[in-house]
Amino acid sequence: MLTQKRNTAYKIRIYDLISNDYLKEDGEWGSSYVLIQDKKITRVNLIATVISRYESEDKTHCFVVIDDFSSEIRVKTWREDTRLLNNLEVGNIINVIGRIRKYNDELYITPEIVKKIDNPNWELVRKLELFELYGKPKFSIKEANERKEKVIEEQIEGSSESDRQKVLTIIEKRDSELGVDYENIKSESRLEEENVVNIAQELLREGEIYEVKTGRFRITR
Repeated sequence: MLTQKRNTAYKIRIYDLISNDYLKEDGEWGSSYVLIQDKKITRVNLIATVISRYESEDKTHCFVVIDDFSSEIRVKTWREDTRLLNNLEVGNIINVIGRIRKYNDELYITPEIVKKIDNPNWELVRKLELFELYGKPKFSIKEANERKEKVIEEQIEGSSESDRQKVLTIIEKRDSELGVDYENIKSESRLEEENVVNIAQELLREGEIYEVKTGRFRITR
């Protein structure tokens, strides 16, 4: 019986991953990949920190946003695979092995293995490994921060002020110690789930709202 060999899960910086083109090999069964230093990368091995988490009310969709020192990317799961992200919280350092995917111009990861890392020194070890593998980053920490700020500004401009105001109004109107969750905001605002998630993340970054617990928000006063 023949077994299919898995592609290598490359250790890589998130910045390098998202700043290179997502390509597809010729042919009906051609693989999709990101080309970095002549490596066709279809699977990755990342160490990063969880900076945001979302789970749908019916628990059929869950994602986390992770950030290494260079940039951030979403790790997305559906149905039974949501179990991989069940025990994660904002601030956890994790090791993710998974496949690169792209939808609606967003590059993201579908995970195969997710492990919490208790010793933060492993982040430093990984940074040193990446330096040896790929050399000095093409950006400074300052440039990375400036890039993040630019992305945030573009996201804000991409959302209409009326949609942002809808979300703020709903959170303020339903204010309680428990906060307001994504599903209530989506239902009352009649906005698409992705739009609600993006607006909430923008408002969190701006300090307009804060998370009482994962996925539940209150107005910052």
